[in-house]
Amino acid sequence: MPSSEHRGGTSHHSVWRTCGQVYGKLALDSGLPGAEAFVEGGGVRRLLWAGALLTLLYYNTSETLAILSEYFTYSVAVAFEYYNTNESFELPDVTVCNVNPLRRSKLCALDASERGMSSELEKRICGKGQELQEANPDDLRLQQQISDWIAHHKAKNREWLRTLGHQFTDTFVDCTYHEQGCRDATLFRNITNVLYGNCFCFLCDHHQRVDYSALSSPYDGLVVTLNPQLNEYLPTSYQAVFIAMVHAHGTRFSVCQDGVYLSPGYTTPPARLVLYFNSLTYEHVRSVPKYDETHVMGNLGGIIGMYLGLSFFVLFQVLDILVVGTLRLKKKLR
Repeated sequence: MPSSEHRGGTSHHSVWRTCGQVYGKLALDSGLPGAEAFVEGGGVRRLLWAGALLTLLYYNTSETLAILSEYFTYSVAVAFEYYNTNESFELPDVTVCNVNPLRRSKLCALDASERGMSSELEKRICGKGQELQEANPDDLRLQQQISDWIAHHKAKNREWLRTLGHQFTDTFVDCTYHEQGCRDATLFRNITNVLYGNCFCFLCDHHQRVDYSALSSPYDGLVVTLNPQLNEYLPTSYQAVFIAMVHAHGTRFSVCQDGVYLSPGYTTPPARLVLYFNSLTYEHVRSVPKYDETHVMGNLGGIIGMYLGLSFFVLFQVLDILVVGTLRLKKKLR
């Protein structure tokens, strides 16, 4: 009877040993973290690794339970947001262009070879007896040729091209901002436009924010007196007018969206309409889900990855070891 019990204990012990050998070899081959220490390490080394693993499992389990408990207990978070609109607004840019892109006296003073224009355009612009006419298909077509000519020389020699357009000192007769003089070329950026030649943008190069508030009168803002220089108009220019564009600071102007036509002999107050509350502080309460499934899974994955270094790939590897080890163990025990 004792002999039978001893044989049963030995057989049971051999099964566990075989099980350990099969799973241990698979764990070593897979390169799982700590596999080498648990399979081939000594007693002290196994004890240290077991202590570290149990500690990490404890922290991992406690933080996982805390996240799940918070997810099921507090499903909604309430955010309180306060807004104060008692702030000033940034001064917009103001760009002014003469619709006549080039000065006739300067352009026609050049040699024909230096101008490099087509014979038709040469005759219409600098030919004797050429005068301003009503809008007609021929002049509209020649205006496109002038734009192409400006675009070509803009890329080739922009500074030379600017000398042919209307100059700041001749265009701006007077300039005030907040009743302070601003007839200073350094306050304006010269922008070369293929349609209008030299355009002048007020404070476009000013990098620091310039604030403004409500004005009691249009004359408290930017007030300019412009000279169209009609004697310098090209014969193809059939309208004498300036274009003023008020646009956000640091952005390009749009003739279609921002443009206002200023006719000679008239006072035109273009403006950029800004609607705002003078002073208003209000509270906005917003309820949003604190956690969703994706957020919870992300937090759990971060905790498990930090403490145990586990991922779906590692878990699949562990599952593979268990399945393959079970199949091999069955073969050995038969």
